[in-house]
Amino acid sequence: MQTKKITRAENFFYRRAGRIYKRKNHYFNYNFLSSSEKYDIYMDIGGKKKIVAALNDVICVQKNPTTIELYPNYRNTLLKYTIKLTPNKFEGLIKGSKIDLCLLLPYCRQCKEGEIIDSWRLVIITNKCQVFHNFPNRSKDFNYEGESQPLDLVHFEESAIWDIPGRKYPSMNEKCDANEFFFPVFDKEVYEYHPRINGKHETKYGNKGFPKYLKNADGDIISRFYFPKRQSESNPFFYLDGLEIDTKITLVGTYRSNTNQPARIVVFATTDGGRNWFAKYEFGDYGQYDFRQGKESDWGLNFGNSINITNIEFDEKDVNSLEILKRELTLDFKTNNYQSFSNPISIKSIVKGSTAIIETHDPHGLTNGNIVLLKEVHGASKLSFLTNNNASEFSPGNGIFFKVKVIDNYRFELYENVSNTNNVLPCRHIHFIDRIRDGWTIGTGEIYPNGWLLIMQSLEGDTYSNIKIREPFNVTQLTFGKEATQRGMGLYLFEREKENYFIFASDHDLLKRDFELPNGDSITRNSTGVFVGKISNIDDYKKMSPIYETNEPCLYFKLIDDTYIFGGQRGEIAFGHNYGDRWESSKISKPIKRFRGRTYDFLVYDSCLFIRKNK
Repeated sequence: MQTKKITRAENFFYRRAGRIYKRKNHYFNYNFLSSSEKYDIYMDIGGKKKIVAALNDVICVQKNPTTIELYPNYRNTLLKYTIKLTPNKFEGLIKGSKIDLCLLLPYCRQCKEGEIIDSWRLVIITNKCQVFHNFPNRSKDFNYEGESQPLDLVHFEESAIWDIPGRKYPSMNEKCDANEFFFPVFDKEVYEYHPRINGKHETKYGNKGFPKYLKNADGDIISRFYFPKRQSESNPFFYLDGLEIDTKITLVGTYRSNTNQPARIVVFATTDGGRNWFAKYEFGDYGQYDFRQGKESDWGLNFGNSINITNIEFDEKDVNSLEILKRELTLDFKTNNYQSFSNPISIKSIVKGSTAIIETHDPHGLTNGNIVLLKEVHGASKLSFLTNNNASEFSPGNGIFFKVKVIDNYRFELYENVSNTNNVLPCRHIHFIDRIRDGWTIGTGEIYPNGWLLIMQSLEGDTYSNIKIREPFNVTQLTFGKEATQRGMGLYLFEREKENYFIFASDHDLLKRDFELPNGDSITRNSTGVFVGKISNIDDYKKMSPIYETNEPCLYFKLIDDTYIFGGQRGEIAFGHNYGDRWESSKISKPIKRFRGRTYDFLVYDSCLFIRKNK
């Protein structure tokens, strides 16, 4: 094959070209800072060129918001490919797109039946919520990808993002498809599908594109993923420590501010190097925000699109047939009574406009960000498509809820609620995803009722069997109460002497740990550090024991090979060698965060490299 000849030629070029990529005290655009037992630490010296993704021999360097350089073998910097984010190279690119994130992902390419090869893909995620990948599909059969052609490493096509099974896509048309629901209150571009609906005609790469929806083995419809707003802060494809890369399956968990801009908080998974992404779990929204960080006035403003009823015809009779109910989450896991609803709020009028305004007869008692529903009480209304008549303590009904923005005691604006109303477990964002032997641990922020620990499992994850990516993964909730271990940046499980334990790093310093003194008095210590505890005690953080005292809340905690790497919020770092039996610490000028990948020689973070000494 010609591809193999090119590969051999390039490999020869790598060996013979001889450009030295590492100089004394300098490595690419990074300068030597300090040294630990296993790693030399190099810090970003500034400038525009940073390594933003790495995998084995391959690295990706970002030059500017729309241009990257791809090095197939970083040991030879003479061989590189410059990739510009333009409509000519990226078909269907939305105007104003910039690069938000790059990932280099390994995967097994199923060329045809019985032929699977190890491969990789560069995934480019834009600020308009589009995802692109190189090495496009070359097969007409949806189940296979065909053999790559020369220079497919710089040929890109748009990836398909698939939603939670059963969640429908909004439509302007009353007679809509099985994956859609009638909801004609948004701007036209909200209803667009990216990539475009195909499935019948061949693309320029010879495949048939993507349909509107798929089905799993149970017959559940899996629609295209709905992005309420195509803007950077609403793009759920962004992480803090929520990235786990593996050849069989890669997971990404959403980390966005989610205070004054809406973001769906999702765990995505891909088994084909980022060509198809499936939403495997989505969190809800509490709707009330007692714990607030940063600018307090921003909280509760994570609205979706405004409810535009300018062109909807209705009269006073239609308004009188509706009432408002506020939803409150009770989180009663013992009785499964997860939510309750307020007494009905009587509606006086609904004012037409680009954002619907509801006026009530009595003070409504709502605050910004509260979640409400509209319910019909006197027969059908011309506004029936906005209503949710069957929601209860045990069911979200049809899932149509809204968020409110308060004008005064009697009036509020109505906005789209973007979170998952089928899942009452709320969070602000996902802090981490960690690979464990039989699945992944997942942690969210901030503290209760938004801080949770879970385990997600796929039975095929640790075997040679193909992962059935369309089918549901088993998700088990580990924590339940206010005193639980929470707001962490990493969680690993292990077994010793027939007891199950966990090791955990906290990013919160305000959870009090009280210790009694001999005279009966007590002292309180904060909750920063790396802790260990029994799984049976995970719902009581006071029963955790520190194995490493830190000076800073955690921003990064990950097990790399046999070493736990801790990164503090102001530059503290620590290495727990031999699975945490022995620790060494240091201080760097910038905090380590957002793991970008690893080569055979080094680990890549946002602002630094950890270069292995044994290389």
